[in-house]
Amino acid sequence: LPSLPASAVEALRLMEDREVSADRLQRVIGKDQSLAAQILKFSNSAMYCLQRQVSTLSHAIAILGLDTLRSIIVAASIRTVFYSGRKAGHSLPLHLLWQHAWGAGVAAPVVARHARYRDTDEAFTCGLMHDLGKLVMLSKHAPAYVEIIRGVERGEGRFHDLEQANFGYSHAQVGALLATKWSFPQQLVEAILHHHDLAAAPEYSKLAAITDVA
Repeated sequence: LPSLPASAVEALRLMEDREVSADRLQRVIGKDQSLAAQILKFSNSAMYCLQRQVSTLSHAIAILGLDTLRSIIVAASIRTVFYSGRKAGHSLPLHLLWQHAWGAGVAAPVVARHARYRDTDEAFTCGLMHDLGKLVMLSKHAPAYVEIIRGVERGEGRFHDLEQANFGYSHAQVGALLATKWSFPQQLVEAILHHHDLAAAPEYSKLAAITDVA
């Protein structure tokens, strides 16, 4: 399983302190040019509807707030982890899976507000991460997983069923293991694991349902 960039891990750890200074965060994130660039890119996406363009890392930290910044760091890190290691022959499937993950991330806060789930940033992170297991399986077993994608497109079954038949485990299980490795909270791990099996979620079925709808 891949690891988060060290700079992202350090930034997320610092942000556990709600009083952390913007200068300290900027020093940590600024050490990773790729992560800093991705944060600026995500900050200027239509999702955040900011009044003016964010041009510097210090500006992004100042106006986004810790919760939104945390979500963007997660999104930027995920993209960096999987796109930097892509192999020839599966760049298109990777792009399509990423588009789906980003779309679910954008939709999840909307669904959360309708469902009166208070933590919309948590919903965004869960929507973004719900299918990370697919990215892992594609990166580790490219030819076999490309065939699964094609099988789904041909109507031969759902991802979950074809994965179980070919590997003996599903992307939901892999995604939950990855979320555990990355030290994400239990509610995210559980929602990722059970977003195709809501009744099995022991405690956080509402977040799993929001993720499923997104």
